[in-house]
Amino acid sequence: MQTRTIIAAVAKNKAIGFKNKLPWNLDDDWKHFKAVTAGHSFLMGRRSYEAEDHLLSDKWNYVLTQRSNIPLWDKSSIVSSFQEFLQLTKREAEIFILGGATVFDLAIRNNWANKMILTHVDASPQADAYFPDVDWSEWKEIDHQEFKKNEVNDFDFKIVTYLSRSIL
Repeated sequence: MQTRTIIAAVAKNKAIGFKNKLPWNLDDDWKHFKAVTAGHSFLMGRRSYEAEDHLLSDKWNYVLTQRSNIPLWDKSSIVSSFQEFLQLTKREAEIFILGGATVFDLAIRNNWANKMILTHVDASPQADAYFPDVDWSEWKEIDHQEFKKNEVNDFDFKIVTYLSRSIL
């Protein structure tokens, strides 16, 4: 069974972005992100892909959009549906869903994901993009790590891994 992982940093007010950028700097979270996602394909929406601080896979990047004329970086292609993304990545053991808000909402509402790695940021910054509501009764926490605010992290945060109860 393929692991389909949502990975996101989420503030206490569910903020995930402001003006198409992350509203914080958390170097230790970046290190964790890079270690966990290395060698895996990413799915993201067009706005996340075009963001100034976009995240790109060292394997392959899939952009979920209906637009066919966006400029693409190396190792990137457009998909018009989640099903197309799954077909293209069916041989991969784990794939990552990077957002933004609309893609996260679709993934959660349609049960596309069976794992989430969420960085819970101890802040409530100004935002214009928010993580969707989650029915937490459908998820089980299996791991967490805590980090303190310091010279490389703007805020305290914890990285929590959840599995969908449907696969337990």
